[in-house]
Amino acid sequence: MTLAALMCIPLVTNIFFNTPAHYLAFTLSPLLTFVVGGILSWSCKTEAFGFRSREVFLLTNSSWILVCVFGALPFIFETEISFTDAFFETMSGITTTGSTVLVGLDDMNPGILMWRSVLQWLGGDWLYCHGGCGSAFS
Repeated sequence: MTLAALMCIPLVTNIFFNTPAHYLAFTLSPLLTFVVGGILSWSCKTEAFGFRSREVFLLTNSSWILVCVFGALPFIFETEISFTDAFFETMSGITTTGSTVLVGLDDMNPGILMWRSVLQWLGGDWLYCHGGCGSAFS
């Protein structure tokens, strides 16, 4: 559900730059992400239990894939690229590799450019600090 909240940043950017034609992508994407995230969170409310190594690996891989699938939604709704390219763009941002499949970045709307920046921040700073530093002290 954090990803859904972060998807609102490009919506605010589009509102600031007065580009109403681009509001839909950053309204539907966080809504879908929040609903699915809420359903998954609600359905997994159980008693405390421990994880074995196998479950930890599965949970980690599944989390990365789901974040990339839902992070690709704005690219799919906003640009005319395939799901594979949108997934690649999202994975590239979250892993901070810097590769892109988008053409004409100078002419894209500010919301998509902000979303690319948010993805790179999410992967570079936020996941590093909360995942790496947090696990080092627990």
